[in-house]
Amino acid sequence: MTFVVNAAAAAVFAWLGWTVSLEDGRTGLVKNSKIIIGLKACALALAVLFIGSAINSIAPRLLRGVDSLILFNLLKAVQAASNPALLFKFYPAYLLHAALTALAAVVLWKARFWPAGDAKFFIVMSLLLPLIRPNIKMFPAHLFLAELLNIFIPACFYFVVSLGLRLGVSAAAAPKPFPEAKEKAEAWFLKKWAEIKPRKMNYLFLAVNFFVLFSVSQVARLRAHHYLAKLVNSEVAVFVVLFLVWDRVYGFMMRKSSTAAFLVIMGGYLALGSVFFPERILGDILRGMSMVVRLGMLLMLLKAAVNYYFSERETRRIPLEELRPGMILDGETTGDLKKDPDFFRGNFGTAYCDGLTADQLEAIRFWGRAKTVGVCQTKPFAVWIALGSAATLLMQTDAINFVRTNAPFVAALFR
Repeated sequence: MTFVVNAAAAAVFAWLGWTVSLEDGRTGLVKNSKIIIGLKACALALAVLFIGSAINSIAPRLLRGVDSLILFNLLKAVQAASNPALLFKFYPAYLLHAALTALAAVVLWKARFWPAGDAKFFIVMSLLLPLIRPNIKMFPAHLFLAELLNIFIPACFYFVVSLGLRLGVSAAAAPKPFPEAKEKAEAWFLKKWAEIKPRKMNYLFLAVNFFVLFSVSQVARLRAHHYLAKLVNSEVAVFVVLFLVWDRVYGFMMRKSSTAAFLVIMGGYLALGSVFFPERILGDILRGMSMVVRLGMLLMLLKAAVNYYFSERETRRIPLEELRPGMILDGETTGDLKKDPDFFRGNFGTAYCDGLTADQLEAIRFWGRAKTVGVCQTKPFAVWIALGSAATLLMQTDAINFVRTNAPFVAALFR
């Protein structure tokens, strides 16, 4: 029975991954009807597995008390059909996995990494993984995290490489020595550099905070191995987490008050280290400085490249009358709206994650302070969720550990 359920869940997984990815690419939407089908399939599979476990558990006791040969053979057949059955400990573990997955999806939705449709699609694909492979590694506590890493790392890598190739092809094909694409990119980076120059002291605070964070992360990784090994198992994990939450922590890391707090943490670390591990303090400090140079600079460059890709190459200006529900405003237009804080709070709250609603669209038109608006040409992301979930199912690990195991020469760059 378990094998049949596993196969059925795998078929639903493949069907959802294919159809939702195609629909998202064609329409830019993840339909609730497909999400509901996926959730019903998960509930049905879980119910069948639980019934099989229950039958397998009580059948031996029933067989010992049966006198009728017909009933005995019937119970034996039912027991045989339920084999191999899952142990009951699978079900609370599955509920924990479901709770962690839902929490991660809600956080990513509220943080505006995903619209609601992508978040719901991630939940369904994640819930199917243990139903396809009940003994999958990292289940239940860390499977959702591995899946997220397998989704975001290849996607970010693709966007950065795609940007580089586009600029390279444009430069090679253009007859001018300084093609338009190159000039546009240079103008964008010069504009950003002009924004950075007046805030040199803030970037000094940023460097100090990075140094403390990276130095202390060495202690967390090495001293709290049994508790945090899956979360801070390498410097790459710290880098990936910072990459994903960078827009949320960037301003915090550049404050003087934050630097004062980080220095207090560093002082406590040095005081404890001088007592418990004095021989390692210098090594941790040097590794922290190295990580600031390597990972800190790489982080800023990659974020700048991704921001350029989406803000310059994946946005367009349209007349206000062409604005439609579901469209997502670009950063410049959103910034203009925020200059009128009462209007923005009254119509958008703190954020909007799923594109403009009809009411928000009417409010912008009534506001009428702009004749044109910038909108993001959003990229369909369901395909990355499907591919990342499939990779998790096949590799049973995250992309970081997969690279560390199979391409140590690449992982050595981050040590």
